[in-house]
Amino acid sequence: MDNLYNQKVVDANDIVDDYYLNAKALYLQYFNILPSLCYIGQTDGEKAFAVIKERFAERIIQIHQYQFYEKQKK
Repeated sequence: MDNLYNQKVVDANDIVDDYYLNAKALYLQYFNILPSLCYIGQTDGEKAFAVIKERFAERIIQIHQYQFYEKQKK
């Protein structure tokens, strides 16, 4: 396994779309491994983010995030 040839080509257009960073492509480019993805529906993302940030603070290298704002909710 140590002798596997790894070639990584990520088009810059794949990292950024019209509005947001593509977190999966950015993760692959930064860490050179595919990210693990989990979807948990009906979760308060802000509360979950705060808990994860606190519990795993020593393992977090950088945080890349985007937020969606609804104009009606100000």
